[in-house]
Amino acid sequence: MRFSAWLAATFFGLAFSVQAQATPVVTDCSQAVRVSTAERTIERAGVILERAEVQVMDPLPRQLLDENTRVSYRIAVAICQGTPELGLWIYRIGAPYRISGDGNALRAIQPFADPGAHVYNGRVPAMFMLAAGTQMLEVELATIPYLNFGLVRLEMGPQQALAVSRAVDYNALTTFNDTSSAVIALVAVLSLGLWLRRRQDKQILWLGLACLVWACRGASYQFFVITFNPLTYESFNPWTIFLTCAGTSASAFYSLGFMSVRRGWGLVALAIAVSLGFVVSNSFGAGGFLIRGLAYLAAFVLIVPVPWMLWKRRAQRKESIQLLLFGYLALLGCAIHDIGMVIGYVSPDHWSLNSLGFTVMLLAYTLSGSQYMVRSLNRAEQSNQELERAIATKSAQLEASYTLLRQSEHEAARNQEREHLLREMHDGLGAQLMTAMRGLERGTLAHDQLLLALQDSLDDLRLLMDSTDLGRQLQGALATWRHRWHPRLEAVGLQLEWHVGDNLDAARLSSDAVLQVMRILQEATVNVVKHAHATQIQIRADWQAQKTLRPPVGYRAR
Repeated sequence: MRFSAWLAATFFGLAFSVQAQATPVVTDCSQAVRVSTAERTIERAGVILERAEVQVMDPLPRQLLDENTRVSYRIAVAICQGTPELGLWIYRIGAPYRISGDGNALRAIQPFADPGAHVYNGRVPAMFMLAAGTQMLEVELATIPYLNFGLVRLEMGPQQALAVSRAVDYNALTTFNDTSSAVIALVAVLSLGLWLRRRQDKQILWLGLACLVWACRGASYQFFVITFNPLTYESFNPWTIFLTCAGTSASAFYSLGFMSVRRGWGLVALAIAVSLGFVVSNSFGAGGFLIRGLAYLAAFVLIVPVPWMLWKRRAQRKESIQLLLFGYLALLGCAIHDIGMVIGYVSPDHWSLNSLGFTVMLLAYTLSGSQYMVRSLNRAEQSNQELERAIATKSAQLEASYTLLRQSEHEAARNQEREHLLREMHDGLGAQLMTAMRGLERGTLAHDQLLLALQDSLDDLRLLMDSTDLGRQLQGALATWRHRWHPRLEAVGLQLEWHVGDNLDAARLSSDAVLQVMRILQEATVNVVKHAHATQIQIRADWQAQKTLRPPVGYRAR
């Protein structure tokens, strides 16, 4: 009897247990409800390697994963039956994925995408609309994951409640990325434009290229629906991270004076090797984990020495060094956090800090470059001011030198004029007076001859004084001579015809040349008066096109 009762109790208990498992428990989904379990299947070449119920925060067995492995999940949705406008919120999935409900494609409503057999970006938070009566969700990873996890965090509930509760996560992962990428793209354009004007500043070139690569990476995050090979898309992220690290390291090496030909070629060779590794991996569909790991390792190796170099140069450009050091330390801290997330030491439902770290580092570079430009402008302005002061001082010195030179030239001109006057007086007037004095002493000069000798001496003295007073003005000397000689010529019965051209002003003669011209004129006139027995004398002076002076003296005899 006891055995029969125990058997009956066991039967009814098993029956109740089966009934309980067959009937899903309905949960209140008026608010967001986190999905906790799913059925995971791992298969390769049609052979199921593993099928098990797992927690949604699901670490994957890395040793089983490669390009030929397929990972998929089945998630029961019946717990929220009856909830109007039921939605599914996916915070993150460790790889590009496909999703469907009861075999039907779901409609994405944030970001929006029409239903279809799409491959979605696992890095972008998304909300899908679940059709009424949906029993089972199917999620398939489209390629090897970038995280050590498959599913990370899923929630179900009314679409409005999900949108409100997950707005912060969406803005942190998507809006921040888009905004920072736009700012970095602007920095790239400004840096490259500046480098085109200052090609000797290679650190600006590499900074601009690094910003450009990072902006392209940020733009790729906006792809919610991946329309090309998901493996290629997933390779783009580590490749751009590596190139950004290479560009910023090259910029730092140039800025700090550590760049050499050997280091430059080493960076080029490393960049080519990593890039070829991604090309080969994607072409053959193998080795994806290896090349991604090598790219992250190479990027980390390039970044780690830079803070040490900055620390060694901390005494130079103190503020700029501090900015760069802060930027690189922020990048290293964020990189360590995200590397921990990738390998499983940090929970994958945390915010990714990689974009924040690179943004801080690149902005630190930008601010440091701005300070460099400000210092350069200040130095240029200071140099201009110093140059202006030096020019003003030199101008004052030159003006003083010119003043002394002019005084010296005036003094030399006076001395020269004095010597010229003494020489002319000695050779001309002195000789005439000496001849007259000797003739008077010997009694060989008559009264008229003495008067004539004295008149000649006086005329010569006047010519000498006129040429000295009038300097190089021939026309003035001729006018003075005419004023003096016209009465004398009329007194001896000679009519003077005077023709002096207006272009005589163009003649520029020295005082000595003017004196010689006037002496020729005076000698010719004296000869006419004494010997020609003329009634008329004609005097013409003209400045010919050949720059020659033609002062003919003509006369008409009685």
